[in-house]
Amino acid sequence: MFNSDAANARFFFSKGASSDSLAMSNIGSISYDDKNGNDVITASGSTPLTIAGGTGSDTLTVNSGANATFNWGVNSGTLTAANAGTLTVNSGTGNPNLTIGGAGTSTVNLGVGTTTAVLNGAGGVALNPGTGSTNLTVNGGTATIAANTTAGIRKVSFSNLSIGAGATVVGAGSSAHANRSVLAVAAGGLSVNATGALDLNDNDLILNFTAGQGVAAFNLVNGYAKTGLQNGGNFDWLGKGIRSTKASVDPVGATALGVVSNLDVGYGLFDGINVADGNEILVKYTYYGDTDVNGLVDVNDVSDFAFGSGTNWVSGDFDYTGTVTGDDVSEFGTGYGAYQSRGAL
Repeated sequence: MFNSDAANARFFFSKGASSDSLAMSNIGSISYDDKNGNDVITASGSTPLTIAGGTGSDTLTVNSGANATFNWGVNSGTLTAANAGTLTVNSGTGNPNLTIGGAGTSTVNLGVGTTTAVLNGAGGVALNPGTGSTNLTVNGGTATIAANTTAGIRKVSFSNLSIGAGATVVGAGSSAHANRSVLAVAAGGLSVNATGALDLNDNDLILNFTAGQGVAAFNLVNGYAKTGLQNGGNFDWLGKGIRSTKASVDPVGATALGVVSNLDVGYGLFDGINVADGNEILVKYTYYGDTDVNGLVDVNDVSDFAFGSGTNWVSGDFDYTGTVTGDDVSEFGTGYGAYQSRGAL
């Protein structure tokens, strides 16, 4: 263990292939170059800590306001950060298990592997998606999925997306809708507490379901969208459940989140993702009136609206009340007018 009373004391460690245990507190700064061992590292106090992970499976604990940057290696490992200061995790090619708490600010740069992240603190966590999959549980605070900065639609994969009481996950709005993100969640992997929220802004969502579970999956997501829109009678898309801040500030109230089962619309691709098996619930930021969630309000939507059952989005219930009323007729007209002036979403 290293314990220093010198605020400016600095240490650099470069190790071999052995498995080591290191505890540090009250040190000015530390750089630790891991190699191939399975190391246990604990940092406390205001220690600025930088760790370059190797091929081993490391365990890192960061406590009491320490600032840390951890560049994960190629294997799995565990990071527990309780009351950390500023924390940056670069997942790389590893498969890290992260537990982050406290009121500090954290950035997690997801990589190509599988990341398991449990977020317990009141602070903000910025998630920069990679090409791997994430098992994400947010029990407190706000986790923000960074906006796509590349051309085209970006897929963000989740094996699990669980949002606890009072917690929020935000999909940051895109600079151009053509460059939006689509959150792809595995079957059975979506859960939003009654006081939690998933704010899609202008992004989309795919929830996969196993064969035979389509009705249950649809009712789940449709219910989340209903509370997100209705918001205790305000109908402003700012409620709990699945909501859209982007839709809430539409200048003429023309946009919404449409929820359909792919069993009803039969797409082979949605946002460029293969959905040919039909076992998906599709959520799209689109215009009111776009019954088939393809970003258009056209003759097909007129037919669906005129001859559908009127009990859900695909048949004209755009305000999630369970029936078609004059409000839905008005919303169809508003959405159609916006589509004519703005173009496809």
